[in-house]
Amino acid sequence: MTAINGQTKLIGIFGNPIAHTASPRMHNAAFRHLNLNYAYVPFLVQEPELASAVTAIRALNLAGVNVTVPFKEKVLPYLDDLSEAAAKIGAVNTIVNRDGKLVGYNTDGEGFLVALNIEAGVELKGKVVAILGAGGSARGIAFELLRAGVSRLILINRSEPSLHSLVDHLKIGAYTPIDSVTSADPTAVQLLKNADIVVNTTSAGMSPNEETLPIEDTSWLSAHHVLYDIVYKPSETRLMAIAASKGVNVHGGLSMLIGQGAIAFELFTGHKAPYSIMKSAVLNSRPPSYAKASADKPNLPLSRGEVRWGVH
Repeated sequence: MTAINGQTKLIGIFGNPIAHTASPRMHNAAFRHLNLNYAYVPFLVQEPELASAVTAIRALNLAGVNVTVPFKEKVLPYLDDLSEAAAKIGAVNTIVNRDGKLVGYNTDGEGFLVALNIEAGVELKGKVVAILGAGGSARGIAFELLRAGVSRLILINRSEPSLHSLVDHLKIGAYTPIDSVTSADPTAVQLLKNADIVVNTTSAGMSPNEETLPIEDTSWLSAHHVLYDIVYKPSETRLMAIAASKGVNVHGGLSMLIGQGAIAFELFTGHKAPYSIMKSAVLNSRPPSYAKASADKPNLPLSRGEVRWGVH
């Protein structure tokens, strides 16, 4: 990022809460590295003001925004167009302003696959995968899991209406068996026991609510599981800590954050994302133990799914 001047292009992130976000640090480091005249800032948006906030993207000529909890699904009615993936997923985490036309994309699922397949070294094809949560992130991840060839998908969520909405959406044209139960259902624990991979897409455990769990009964956790928690602050959630104590292969959400952010960066700017720079910017803000544990991991190549769908 050069000095802010009359030609600076502004990008932001809409969410509530938003104080925890690492996205400004990550994107601004990339702008500086490539000497691009952009700036990235957080916007705390109250739900009644969401429509006005989206209108402001045009009014203020923002280059675009990322969208996080709780607006990934709620923002859809206010957009002019969707990528093929975003339309199928039914959620958006990236909005690009193309000469006043607001186009929604979803880079969550791709970022998750990059993180899980490469950084965590997990093969998905033929596996039974359980997702905790049914919000915007769950939609993107579930969509990509079905495309990756999992043998069965299990959906568990506290709210029954959101769960049914997600199941109905995913079953359109899908051949993979999908099980769904609420987290209060006694069968949820047995379904989790039978899963190979469990993905927490809820905000349970995220700062400042570090003591919360997506499902109170954790007796299902065992050493045969892989747990991926998309929460990245704190770097170890309570669920991750409990899982680690039981010998579970545990991974946090930092790699997904960087993966989806790098894809969004390219949509915003048209420039190839400097992945290693974005990764370093986030790692350098983490506690020393986390940075040390991650420092030797290879940079993840970007999976350009948006090119595959012909919308970039």
